[in-house]
Parts: sequence; C-alpha cells; structure tokens
Amino acid sequence: MPILVLKKLNRKTIKEFNYLSQKLGIFSALFFVFFKIKLWIKSFLKSLGFYSSSKILEKIYNSLAWIDLKPIEIQNLTLLSISSNFSKYSNFYLREKSSDLKVFNQIFVTEEYKPFISFINNNLKDKVGLIIDCGANIGFSAIYFNFFFPKARLILVEPFFENFELAKLNCNAARIENYEIIQAGISDTSESFEFNSNFRDSLQWSISLTKSHAGNIKGLSILNLLLEQNAEVDILKIDIEGGEVIIFQNNEYSSAWLKLVKCLVIEIHDEFGIRDSINKALLSNNFLFFNSNELTIAIRKDCIISKDA
Repeated sequence: MPILVLKKLNRKTIKEFNYLSQKLGIFSALFFVFFKIKLWIKSFLKSLGFYSSSKILEKIYNSLAWIDLKPIEIQNLTLLSISSNFSKYSNFYLREKSSDLKVFNQIFVTEEYKPFISFINNNLKDKVGLIIDCGANIGFSAIYFNFFFPKARLILVEPFFENFELAKLNCNAARIENYEIIQAGISDTSESFEFNSNFRDSLQWSISLTKSHAGNIKGLSILNLLLEQNAEVDILKIDIEGGEVIIFQNNEYSSAWLKLVKCLVIEIHDEFGIRDSINKALLSNNFLFFNSNELTIAIRKDCIISKDA
C-alpha cells in the first residue's frame, strides 16, 4: 500500500502542492494532498471489493439517527420515544434496530402522503368521513390522515402482532378516539396466512403474507370489510407488501370492492408484476389516477368537484 501511494505522488501532485502552498498556505496544500491520497486508497480498496463508502455512510447515519431518542417502558416493552409536530399531545413510540424510524421519517418528515392529502382537499367533493388503512404498520399513516381529517372514522388493518400492538399505543398517544384496529391480512377470502420474512429488507415494514391452511394469521376479505361499513369509503390506503396481487387478480372481485371506494392510495410492489392489472382495473372502474413517488393516487370520477361548482 505505501508503495502504491508513493507512486501516486507524482510530479503533478508535487507541482499542485507547491502552487497551493504559495497561494493558499501550507495547511490547504496538505489538506489537498491528504484528500487525494484518501481517494486513491478508497478507489484501490473498492476495486478489491473491501470498501463501500455508501454502505459505511448508511450505517453511520442510521446509528446517529437514534442518538436523541429516549428509552421508555410501556406494557413491559422497552420502546423509544420520538416527538413529532403531528402529535399534539404526546410522543410516538418505536422499536430500536427496526424499520420504525424509517417509517417515521417517511410519514412525518418527508411526508410521502402530502401530495395525496392536497389532491383530496382540492378534488374530493365530499367531506372525509371514513378512512381505512390496510397495512397500517405501527399506525403512523393513520395518525397522519387523522391530523388532516380529525372527524373521520378510522379503521386500521395490520396482520403482524408487534406492529398491531404498537399501532394501538401510537393511536392512543395521538388521542385518536374514533378508531378501530383489526389484526388480519387483507385478502379476497378468509383463508389463513403465514408470514414471509424474506421480502425486500426483511424488516418490520417489509413482512409479507403467504396463504396457508396451517397459518395462524386470519385473512380478511377486502370486499367484506368494505361492505360491513354500510357506507362508501372516502379514503382507502393499501400498502400490503405484495398482497395487492390477491385483491386485484380477479377483475370481477376487484370491481366489486372498487365501486365502494371514492379515493385510493396504494403502494404497488413491482416485484409481483401486478401494476398493469391494477391500472386496467382503475380505468375500467371509472378512476382517474397518477403516480407520486412510490404511490399510486386515484379518485373515482363521479366524486370529483365539478368545475361548474
């Protein structure tokens, strides 16, 4: 390694050092040389497969992100407390070494649902009275929707027990009164599921479900869920880690439940090749839709504010 670095210290570098020391001083000149050496070493190590600056930086930033979070004991669990402008009354709770902080940043910091909220406010002719969150995770998206539509009734559906319990804690911390949470996997039938933790990064926000007669997670038909409300759903959010394949694979079934929805926001997981089918289902059921980052946002045409109004 020293021989490699010395070879790199050629006449050009010496010439650059002399020039910088005269113009900017010895400190700036030394800094420049050390920086070049650092780049050469990084390049050499990376070529050998020993070095990845992006991965190391990601680990550093992920570690630093937890530094100001305070441990707190709730229901015999050690959680971390984090504040947000979207909670008027209390902090929210998340788990250390999990995907929870990423979810928090996604929902409350970068506000991935903000374009959807703006779209609803500008285009939906009716007041938002019912919101259903399929794939609620630890409750942050539901809390975000409640912040903008505090009088709406909220239904959360989440299959993973730890996420389910944490969602209840967070909704209670946010003082949401009119909400219901169901532990189930969204499906086209009541057939049971088992967990598949091999999807994407395998963290808590990426756990998917596989139908299994021996599974211990109950399935919940999205059509039955919507029919039970005896009212159209103003906002339906779907982020079910590939489970959208099940509820969109049959045109007749998807049409039956889409007719009960005014506005839809869905994260389509392209690993499953279902996007074209979903787009066709939305078009055939009178929806206008567009993409915003990872989300597909849709509204039924007859629910749009009339231009003449």
